[in-house]
Amino acid sequence: MKRTNIYLDEAQARLLRHLAVEEGRSFTDLVREALNAYLAQRGLASTSRVIGPRRSVPSGEWWARFADALRHIRAGAPADLAPDEIEAEITAARDEVRRERAARRQTVRG
Repeated sequence: MKRTNIYLDEAQARLLRHLAVEEGRSFTDLVREALNAYLAQRGLASTSRVIGPRRSVPSGEWWARFADALRHIRAGAPADLAPDEIEAEITAARDEVRRERAARRQTVRG
């Protein structure tokens, strides 16, 4: 898919948001569906399919999951680490992951 920006008037945006909530679909899914219908009407049917909506996590549940994950991370981190030590740990972990990925790519290429 290609990301793009469009300008809608307030009424269009409001109606699309309302429909999205009513139908349990995403706003962008409705826009893609409408564009595909328009293109089909003009004889320019899109070869791409409109896929179903993403099953998003309700906001309250998302924040609860985030708070749980944050508590879990904080519980496992030593309290006496200085910010520069934390940064060094993150950098070392990132470098390790990059080396592992590079090694896997080399293995796949033969």
